[in-house]
Amino acid sequence: MGAHLEIRIYDLESRDKVSKAFDIDCQNARHEDGHGGYSGSIAQFSCIVTKREDRPFASEYEAEEFIADNHQKWDQTAFAVKFYANTGISAKVKKAEEATKKAYKNLQDVIRSMIEKIKSRKSPLISCKGCGSKVNKKYIFISGNNTDIVCPLCRASVMSVTQRKILQGLYTKLEKARKNADEVMKAEAKKAEAKKDDRILWLVGGWVSE
Repeated sequence: MGAHLEIRIYDLESRDKVSKAFDIDCQNARHEDGHGGYSGSIAQFSCIVTKREDRPFASEYEAEEFIADNHQKWDQTAFAVKFYANTGISAKVKKAEEATKKAYKNLQDVIRSMIEKIKSRKSPLISCKGCGSKVNKKYIFISGNNTDIVCPLCRASVMSVTQRKILQGLYTKLEKARKNADEVMKAEAKKAEAKKDDRILWLVGGWVSE
């Protein structure tokens, strides 16, 4: 069976208040989702256990990562951790940055695979349609924002039209991911500037079976 992370955020002063609030949410979840072990909700939790109560995490993202890395899906006790509301990298920013890294890695992996296939051909020479030269394949190189493999003499592409379209499509996805990350970062920065507080919030939850 699968599992996913279920969390709740509470802006409360003490552990006891957080525990009571979470207990009410769990009771509501049991009413709505049932009591079974595969409810896919916080209905499976019976209580909370605090972690690092004297050391709040720098951000919501770091707090969530801690719970994701340390909680077990069959544990009926939810983890409760503190985090600073207005510092560090937000979860939205981190997710956007990770999407950008993934898009970049996809582009890198594909073009490296393509150039390795060209260089693994039996013939040591490759014909360039740009200048008509026969060049040693070991001298071809990646160019154009990782979207082309070119001749070392005239810089013309030695790739097929289909290969270039594939790489251009991956590059377009990378640019969209970069633009989105920039927009998310600016929006989150404005939110942080508007809040201007040093509140400490609670993140409570863990892995639930489904």
